[in-house]
Amino acid sequence: MGRVKARRLMKEAGVQVQRAKRRVPVTPNSRHGYEVAPNLLARHVDVDAPDSAWVGDIPYVWTAEGWLYVSTVLD
Repeated sequence: MGRVKARRLMKEAGVQVQRAKRRVPVTPNSRHGYEVAPNLLARHVDVDAPDSAWVGDIPYVWTAEGWLYVSTVLD
């Protein structure tokens, strides 16, 4: 019931809601001239000992605070 009253009062006062524009996160430019690190594992993930292969990723996720980056590193 409160929303209906709020909408009516806003309409009478000539007030409108202005929604925030959705921003797409800026990602790094992958069209660069720098050397790309070789894929040494080539999907062979059976390693002999700890600390012999490290992998990582930095995806971004949408949260209530906006776009946040999640950094992961696995040994």
